[in-house]
Amino acid sequence: MPVLIILLVIALILVILGIRKIYYLSSDPTTEKDFFPPIHHESKPLNEAPAQLPFSQLGGTINDVTGVNRTSIYGILQIKSEDDLRNALQFARQQKLTVSIAGAKHSMGSQEFATDTLVLDMRGFNQMSVDAKSKILTVQSGAIWHHILEYLNPYTLSIEAMQSFDLPTVGGTISVNAHGLDHRIGGIASTIQSLRLMLADGSIRTLSRQENDELFQAAVGGYGLLGIILDAQLTLMDNLAYTEVRTIMKTQDFPSAYARIVSDPSYHMFYARLSDAPSS
Repeated sequence: MPVLIILLVIALILVILGIRKIYYLSSDPTTEKDFFPPIHHESKPLNEAPAQLPFSQLGGTINDVTGVNRTSIYGILQIKSEDDLRNALQFARQQKLTVSIAGAKHSMGSQEFATDTLVLDMRGFNQMSVDAKSKILTVQSGAIWHHILEYLNPYTLSIEAMQSFDLPTVGGTISVNAHGLDHRIGGIASTIQSLRLMLADGSIRTLSRQENDELFQAAVGGYGLLGIILDAQLTLMDNLAYTEVRTIMKTQDFPSAYARIVSDPSYHMFYARLSDAPSS
């Protein structure tokens, strides 16, 4: 009998631990989540970080939002100013380090960091201002869209090319030229009036369709390969309340329905999913 009780207690403990683990893996992240052990060796950085550099981590690993791309890195710098960026780039040149730019780490394919790299965490580089009359937002690249929307709400303004979720940063969205739900707007590139880019030597270029257009076209959707996006001027729109309409249709009916929707100016957003249910 005592053995049975012990086994039941052990089974209960295992169930509780299993439930806690499932809840941890399925809940919203409060810290970085790691689902698998590291697949790379751990980097060996300097024993002491230079005082002028805002290191939050030396050595160790980093992961993205998926939790499955744990990677060894040189270290992480918490960026809050342009001087932080210049000092980081100078340090990287001196130490012959590669540099990775990370925001909310939502690329899900670990494009935002590489093995043994010096990671620039841009989330503290997040200031913004709005010209409500001209409907122009000036925002630093580390700002998260959720915070931007909260900031714009009192002005009854919103983002033109808003992704389906608001957790990425401005820099990350521009770096991949992400699209929004408004089929009329397309990618975020169409809403960018101008942006500033810091090159590898620490110099800054202002980019737009009128100034340095070739570099502008390459940097938007360039995955950070050409420089560090500092800030951008984005066009805004009125924050309107929409009525949601859902329709289920056969795939052969979709082309004509889509043509009708995109030609009707009363539709401001459009989203479609292909059902893979066996009964559909």
